[in-house]
Amino acid sequence: MSNLIKIQNKDLMVKEFKGQRVITFKDIDTLHQRLEGTANKRFLDNQGHFQKNTDYFELAGEELRDIKQLPNFGIGLNASKITLITESGYLMLVKSFTDDLAWKVQRELVNVYFRVKEQKQLSPMDQLRLQYQVIEQHEEKLNQLDNKVENLALTMNISDGQAKTIQKLVNKRVKTLCCGNESNAYMDSSIRKRVYSYIWRTLKDYLNVTVYHNILRKDYSTALKYIDTIALQGALFREVHESNDQMTFSREVV
Repeated sequence: MSNLIKIQNKDLMVKEFKGQRVITFKDIDTLHQRLEGTANKRFLDNQGHFQKNTDYFELAGEELRDIKQLPNFGIGLNASKITLITESGYLMLVKSFTDDLAWKVQRELVNVYFRVKEQKQLSPMDQLRLQYQVIEQHEEKLNQLDNKVENLALTMNISDGQAKTIQKLVNKRVKTLCCGNESNAYMDSSIRKRVYSYIWRTLKDYLNVTVYHNILRKDYSTALKYIDTIALQGALFREVHESNDQMTFSREVV
């Protein structure tokens, strides 16, 4: 069997480790016509999503010294470690490569490189079933990762932009509860500040936070809706309306 395989008219040296075919970051960059270092950066940025010894192998020490002796790996003598990517790791790594060339390279690598041994033992129908099974497994894994990312986002605090939106709504609610920004109550800084304090306190108590920046993103929509429902009660309600009634009375006297 030849140790050289053509992928998109480019030569790819066959590399095997622990009974399965693997590929290097340099191979991926070359075949996908990406800048050298692109695949390695994508891997490092998302390494937490990859399973060691399943999606990739990390070699150092004696294992690396043995691999260096194999010319098809093309590892420099000064390399202190190397990462070998398996089929599952490759498909996860190039998820974001969605141009036409990327799809062609992915199909060829899976069918011609990674699966070549299995294809010799399986019928065409079995090969097709196996390919669909691999795709479904990777889609399921990717969906699980997406769900983890989404759940993590929901446990995060609101962004600065969301905090500013809440501030604007609170300001608007203060004006409404004071009966407008030209009202006596709003013009009275003492009353206005107490209305502000009341709204902020009510909102934080409702969402069980000590400062509004700690509002969770999952509660952001709830916060926006709740602000519009906050109403004055008791002594503060009476003080606002008495202050506004004095303005109306003064106008009538004039």
